[in-house]
Amino acid sequence: MTPESSPSPIVAFTVPMLPPSANSYVRHTRAGGHYKTDLDKRWMETFAVFAGGRRIRAKNYDVILAFWLPPRKRGDVDNLIKRTLDALQKFAVIDTDAKVARVTATLTTLSLTEPRNRRLALAALTGM
Repeated sequence: MTPESSPSPIVAFTVPMLPPSANSYVRHTRAGGHYKTDLDKRWMETFAVFAGGRRIRAKNYDVILAFWLPPRKRGDVDNLIKRTLDALQKFAVIDTDAKVARVTATLTTLSLTEPRNRRLALAALTGM
């Protein structure tokens, strides 16, 4: 196991993209089926790259998330949390999101004078 992929008591990384909201990551067909959107696929691919094989294993997890929205964009922090937790589990950063005991999330809208490329999702996890 490489140092980047070995279990650690604290894991932190930044993803230079916001997750799709719970309302936009899946679409429904008229026949009653559903499919993941291209935006969601791009989010998951980007997340995997920036998670970089990091892992943490614990009885429970404390997850801290920070999201920065570009100017004039609106969003609900609760909609951003779901796909972030899903990605943490999918890419084995955590073994299951059922062990998440606490989530602390902040949502900040950037001003017009701040760099527009600061659309980030930050994840910091500690084992409890």
